[in-house]
Amino acid sequence: MKRYKYSLMLSSAAMLLPVVIGLILWNNLPDMIATHFDINNVPNGWSPKWMAVFGIPAILLIVHLLCLGATLTVGGERKGIPVAVLCWVTPVICVMTEALVYAYALGVSVDIGFVVCLVLGVIFVVLGNYLPKCQVNSVCGIRVPWTMSDPDIWARTHRVAGICMVVCGVSVILGALLGYETVVFFLFFAAVLVPLVYSYVIYKRKK
Repeated sequence: MKRYKYSLMLSSAAMLLPVVIGLILWNNLPDMIATHFDINNVPNGWSPKWMAVFGIPAILLIVHLLCLGATLTVGGERKGIPVAVLCWVTPVICVMTEALVYAYALGVSVDIGFVVCLVLGVIFVVLGNYLPKCQVNSVCGIRVPWTMSDPDIWARTHRVAGICMVVCGVSVILGALLGYETVVFFLFFAAVLVPLVYSYVIYKRKK
């Protein structure tokens, strides 16, 4: 825990940056702010200003602390979990989300789908490179009964999952650059489904 104390403090502080910016922009922000958008960048969900400025960062901060707390509890780095990388996943998502929300509220033209795809694609590529190194644990990875009970199935599954995540991440980035953001959901679904099915197949073959 002490090893990651400063990373945890710095990443948590970074998640408060949108709150500071929100307070600076407070008088320029509308009372109701669009906080959810469809794949065509059309808002389909709104929140009160206080929720957009304080609520979203607070919720994400709680998620951030809970996830890292659980990861450190099970052994973190000893299990091959990239704790230092995980320290920054939620903060990056938080800052990106709030920046897009504020920009839209202030009338700034921004392609939300494009930015989201780029950021998520990069995150997938990074995590995909680390996933095969993860050992059996209770908080991170593809945790189904047959992977949790057999280290060999776990290792083989996560090698495939790592490849799928990297391919998915690169495809999402290319899709965003080429204007095919609508395929993103199918790619994310495939990145999870393919290794899951693969793990079950090798489990059945071992029985």
